[in-house]
Amino acid sequence: MESVPKENISAIIFLPAMNSQLNIEIENLSKITDQIFHSFYEQHKPPALVYGVTIGGQLLHCKGLGFANLGQATIADRSTLFRIASMTKSFAAAAILQLRDCGKLKLTQSPVDFVPELKALPQWKSRTIFHLLTMQSGLPTDDPWADRFLLANDEEYSRIFEEPPIFVAEAGEEYHYSNLGYMILGRIISQVAEEHACSFISRSILMPLGLNNTTWTASKFSTDKIATGYHRIDGKDSPVPAGDVKGDGALFAGLLSTIVDISRWMDFLCSTHSEEREHVLTSSSRRELQRAVVLVPPTISKTTHKLEEYIGYGLGLRCLSLSDLWSVGHSGGLPGYGSHMRWIPQIGLGVVALSNLTYCPVWDPCREILQLLYKNTACSRATIPGLVASRGEQLISLLRKWDDEIADNIFASNYFQDVPRPVAMRRFQEVGKGAKGEINLSYTEGLSGAIFIEGIKMIMYSLA
Repeated sequence: MESVPKENISAIIFLPAMNSQLNIEIENLSKITDQIFHSFYEQHKPPALVYGVTIGGQLLHCKGLGFANLGQATIADRSTLFRIASMTKSFAAAAILQLRDCGKLKLTQSPVDFVPELKALPQWKSRTIFHLLTMQSGLPTDDPWADRFLLANDEEYSRIFEEPPIFVAEAGEEYHYSNLGYMILGRIISQVAEEHACSFISRSILMPLGLNNTTWTASKFSTDKIATGYHRIDGKDSPVPAGDVKGDGALFAGLLSTIVDISRWMDFLCSTHSEEREHVLTSSSRRELQRAVVLVPPTISKTTHKLEEYIGYGLGLRCLSLSDLWSVGHSGGLPGYGSHMRWIPQIGLGVVALSNLTYCPVWDPCREILQLLYKNTACSRATIPGLVASRGEQLISLLRKWDDEIADNIFASNYFQDVPRPVAMRRFQEVGKGAKGEINLSYTEGLSGAIFIEGIKMIMYSLA
């Protein structure tokens, strides 16, 4: 039997040439980003809005608009701390995986094993930690209710846990977004780590990653560094002080952070093929956080009135469609605050926005910016797995000049059976003739990549 070459190109798709109005030059990144966010700022008029774009771990562009505190007219900027609300859930999920990786718990265990208040409630016995992490516990959506318990203490959370739960689905059957589930995860972390969950996350995640301006305690910082939240009713903005988190149940929404620190957090989560910072969380566990495990029912956006692109929920993170890739991220909303972070793990490109207005829909401009930047050739460069990159470079050489020896070395045994050699050569020559401008590679997923010519995706290839 003929041996089958491994990790050679088994399939190529030549895409039709299309004019792209989304293709922008890197030097116009700031201008385009500012235009979109300024338009959003003028439309929704949050007291403050700070936004940033990250590429390859660097905060490439950042700007603040408005005032962190209307009474003091404090300018909002990259050093301003905002309550990031449910974006906190990704930190809670990372902490659970830390404890799992250390062998201190299993995701298949029931929360009853760790939270004494749940033992008298038989409904909990069929639920697991994994169900809580992935919004599959059957607990109902509870945003407005949960918001008011953010600053509760441990005793108050214990009383919440003692109440008989209402379940709207069997365990593992449906997606329902539950903050109560993450309150319980906070108590599990406290019990397993043998220290307060907030302290554990600060010590094991925030400090090692240098997230020095991410905190549970607003009073640790001067008031000019903290964005006061505002709740708008009938056009009037009333202040909502940030306050200090006290209870371990606050892991559903309790962190305050800056645009700089969230950019670093996104970079850490994007670096899933790097052995750096493995002592904080292994790269495999970082990938696990970002893997969709339950489908999210389609909904209509309240702001754009368009079908949302949510695909699924992972562990404290949402997985969303973006063109021909998945993006990952999470929104945050509380009385006084609205935030969003979103990135494309494969290419290390991300957008984050923080505001101090109740449930401010900053996900809309973030989504628009990420879509624009993904189409930008210069911004689509990223850390590409070595073999995918080398095969891509060899394909580019064939575009410039066909070479049978190179072709025989890089194509899998099936390729010339699927596409006769003369046809393959002709296709490469046709595309190559029009390739007068910049040619770049982009990583998609697994062992797949794409070739962009003058900012337009022309070739997709995969290895086998």
